[in-house]
Amino acid sequence: MLWLIAPVVIAVLLFLRGFRKSALGVLVVAVIAGAVVYYLNERAQERAETRIPASEISLEKVAVRQTFDASYELTGRLKNGSSTYQVTGISLNVKLRDCRKGNATQCEAAGEAAGQAGITVPPGESRDFTVTLYFGKGHRAPKGTLAWDYEIESVTAKRQ
Repeated sequence: MLWLIAPVVIAVLLFLRGFRKSALGVLVVAVIAGAVVYYLNERAQERAETRIPASEISLEKVAVRQTFDASYELTGRLKNGSSTYQVTGISLNVKLRDCRKGNATQCEAAGEAAGQAGITVPPGESRDFTVTLYFGKGHRAPKGTLAWDYEIESVTAKRQ
């Protein structure tokens, strides 16, 4: 948004060189307008993230596979349990564990990453989704069996 307002303010300041007080007034109004737009945008995003609680969302057939080095892909099916709101996005936190073969109780932490998927799911329906995860430079490939835990951080929604 700043890249739109800044050129306008600079142009006004250049054209109104002889009218410094007027230019200063325009600058103050532009800054206030920018702050209001930013605040309203943040509030709209907060409302969108609180419309559907994570308890009304279910993830099915979740699978994680390594795509390249420290990158993984989490796929699954999202079911929207809300009767009013349409899901427009989801944020997940995923923890990978490296478990010894044949023993799922002895696991080491292999990494943690957050990912987002832009997905549109109408009320009461299900859709497939994919989230790309990057576990960073220090991530090592699992030596045993890969296990994971995921948590829904937030759900973005809008009224249908």
